[in-house]
Amino acid sequence: MGLIGAWSPNSGKVRSNLEGEFLLLCGECGIPPPRTNQRVCGYEVDCLWPESKLIVELDGRRYHDDGVAFEADRIKGNVLTGAGYTLLRFTYRMVSARRDEVAESLRAYLGAPTRAR
Repeated sequence: MGLIGAWSPNSGKVRSNLEGEFLLLCGECGIPPPRTNQRVCGYEVDCLWPESKLIVELDGRRYHDDGVAFEADRIKGNVLTGAGYTLLRFTYRMVSARRDEVAESLRAYLGAPTRAR
């Protein structure tokens, strides 16, 4: 299934190549699609599974590679985890080169069945 097949009009916007790659990974690995770019506790989060209270933040160097962004990400993470959400962070390299590990992490938190190898 390609990105278009995985996209749903109710899921939200895709704002970066990394978000698109992540949605492809979800579709190809049988992970339920998240809602993208949703507001939670006053913050916009990249990917949200509201039923599981799981948030994934996709951290590319373009927006997260300076001291101000790094600290803002930590504050946001503390607020979200304090509100009972599980927060996972993945980089572009993780999504592109370590797909199986990313998928297994998501399955563990979403209660999705593990795929046979």
